[in-house]
Amino acid sequence: MLNASKNDYDWLGNGMYFWENNQQRALNFATDLKDNPSNKSVIQRSAVIGAIIDMGVCLDLTDASGIKLVLESYETLRSTCKFLGLEMPANKGTHFSNDLLLRNLDCAVIENLHIQRAKNNLRPFDSVKRCFCRGQPTIPKCGV
Repeated sequence: MLNASKNDYDWLGNGMYFWENNQQRALNFATDLKDNPSNKSVIQRSAVIGAIIDMGVCLDLTDASGIKLVLESYETLRSTCKFLGLEMPANKGTHFSNDLLLRNLDCAVIENLHIQRAKNNLRPFDSVKRCFCRGQPTIPKCGV
């Protein structure tokens, strides 16, 4: 049985995360999660399963229209926090990684977008798609 993640620091909001065409990256993630001493994971053995996924209504963050929706959600969240006198969520690093692995801001923006769509009676997103770059560039000062 697969369980959806519901952490307030999940990068693309609540749900299940999959790696497209990258079995090794998925295995690395599961192994890192299992082996991290500060993680209270119940993972006993790292594994990867294959899946055929129908993305349905997808918030595609590799496309300009999806990026625009996220920027609008960010601005709405920022305005709301300011109006209510609340601190804006922030992405944070951890003591074991230089990457910003605790994605509280990212999660809040995506979850806010889901809420805004529901308030406006728009069809909910079934999935979110985004490229994830982690670690050092392959070639210094190069986007390849």
